[in-house]
Amino acid sequence: MKLQFALVALACLLAVSAARTIPSYVKICSRNDPQLNRCLVDSVDKLRPYLAKGIPEFRIPPYDPLMIPKVSLTQGEGPVSFKSEFNNLKTSGAREVVVRGVEVDLKNLVVTLDLFFPKLRIQSDYEVDGRILVVPVQGSGYSDGNFTSVAAHIVLSGNEEKRKNLTYVSLKDRTVKLEIGGASMHFDNLFNGNKQLGETTNRFFNENWRDIVREIKPVLEDTIAEVVHGIVRQVFDLYPLEQLLPETAP
Repeated sequence: MKLQFALVALACLLAVSAARTIPSYVKICSRNDPQLNRCLVDSVDKLRPYLAKGIPEFRIPPYDPLMIPKVSLTQGEGPVSFKSEFNNLKTSGAREVVVRGVEVDLKNLVVTLDLFFPKLRIQSDYEVDGRILVVPVQGSGYSDGNFTSVAAHIVLSGNEEKRKNLTYVSLKDRTVKLEIGGASMHFDNLFNGNKQLGETTNRFFNENWRDIVREIKPVLEDTIAEVVHGIVRQVFDLYPLEQLLPETAP
């Protein structure tokens, strides 16, 4: 019996020692902390300067600017109907994010994030064909979008997964709800470079940005959800809950 116990203890010790080491600049919170959510807000906030440059230990690339190879947006019904493709997206401004809230429900394995971005700029190469409100739109070229006061409510949920007696979270579902306070946008080379039509269309976009954002917001939310899900999934895949949220903080 003593030998069996010793072998089990050794196996657990080897499993823990084999786990990856979390970088020293990451603030670890105890799952038993009565102020856990407040601690998590502080932890995520302290990561901002490192996230901007990327965290190799978490397999997180630099996120300000965040480079996204390709995003396809398709809206098939309603006053806004179009097919578009954005390539070589460069998103900047995320380093100024304000972490308004972080909540972790360990029982149901749900993580909720509330983030606020004072300014976000998205530059890309675009192709679009369709109709936005009453205006037909067609073109390809360079696009530049600026968004202000962007609030993001993000909910991630997953399932428990055991590996070598350690508990990992396998993310499954994700949702994002956005509120955008202001937007301006410009698309070069609309209508094959027709300057007059291009200027008129860009002016129309900026005068009616609220209506346009409201129509395309579900597609934007799905796209952002996919990006956030990919980043957080890397962390949960690499580190067990025993390290991310230990019984007692180091």
